[in-house]
Parts: sequence; C-alpha cells; structure tokens
Amino acid sequence: MGSPRFKLQYAVDDAGPDGPAIVELWQTADGGRTWIRRGEDPDKTSPFEVDLGGEGTFGLTLVARSASGLGDRPPAPGEAPQTWVEVDSTPPSVQLYPPKIGTGVHAGKVAISWRASDLHLPPRSVSLLWRADQAGSSWQPIAQTQENSGQFVWTVPADFPPRFHVRVEAVDTTGNRGGAESTDASPIIVDRSRPRSRIIGLDPNARASDGPNARPLR
Repeated sequence: MGSPRFKLQYAVDDAGPDGPAIVELWQTADGGRTWIRRGEDPDKTSPFEVDLGGEGTFGLTLVARSASGLGDRPPAPGEAPQTWVEVDSTPPSVQLYPPKIGTGVHAGKVAISWRASDLHLPPRSVSLLWRADQAGSSWQPIAQTQENSGQFVWTVPADFPPRFHVRVEAVDTTGNRGGAESTDASPIIVDRSRPRSRIIGLDPNARASDGPNARPLR
C-alpha cells in the first residue's frame, strides 16, 4: 500500500449482545519479537481506521474484549501476527538519458534509454509517453507496461511533429509512480527532410569580376 493510513476490515466472533467493549490494534515491526499497542477503534465496528505512521513491513493483531475483560489477550513476544502489511509511499527513481536520434537507414527512429529502480517494481512496470513541443500539449502513450529493460527503440510515425518530448514512468506494486522527461530546453528533433538541389539559372545582374561574363549554353 502507498499510505500509512488505511481501513482495516475485521470481524469479532462471539461479540455478545452489545458487541465488544474494546477493539485494539497491536503492531510489530520486528517479526513479533516485540509488540506495541497502536490504538483503539472508537466505534468498535469494522472498518478500523489505521495509521501506522510510516513505511515498512508490519505485523498486525486485533484484540477484542468484553466489558468484563473477557476475550483476546494482547500478543506475547514471539507470537505471530494475524496479518502482515507493507507500507511503501516512495515512488520509483527514474533517470532518463539523452535519447539517440537515428540517422541513415535508422532515420525516423529514436532510442529511449532510462534507469528505473525501486524495491517493489513488478516485471512490466514501465510506460513511455510523448508530447509535442508546444505549450499546453498533453502526454500521449508510446508503449505501456513494458519490461524495465532500460531501452526502447521507437519508430516515430511519419505524421508526428518534428519537435517533441518523451517521458518514462515506472509504477511499483503499491501504485507509487515515478518519472523523468526531456526538458523544455532540449526537445527531440526528428528531421526527415531529404534536401535535393537544382540549378535555376545565372543571375543576370551579378558580375563576378571585370572579366568576361558567363552565359548559359542551353
């Protein structure tokens, strides 16, 4: 999960006619060796609004008791929790390297390279996007749910604008999203132009020197 605050669903068996008098949450961060009392559910009705206070892997146990003190006992040192949760609110770290523009037979292709790292990246965690180099333009997908291979060679469609930006995003298993993109000062330029020259004729008003003038033969 991406937040230390969440709703914990629970049930209390043999709760009695008026329900439990107290429902407590106990937490361990060291595999059950030590336990701390995290708090009580004010209304004693599922769900329990939980705030674990930070990131990490936590074991949780609920303790319910009646008004006479009967019911669950607090977990003892070394006791296994009822459930485990992992809290991760840190987005993946993503670095985008300068894209390489294809030339010659590779004209129209762009090699996008990146580095994405996180403790909880799934196998297909990377998406690539593009937007035109214009104010107000929005990001559009190039490829989604890609392997974190570090490189993607994109054949840019012929009808795309010649100047654009790219972005790489990575999403971890808890939904945290990190990304990196090309800067406004450094758009990617894909130049598909093929210059071809031709002679129009001689400039009749130009004299290169005091010598003879040239004249076209045909």
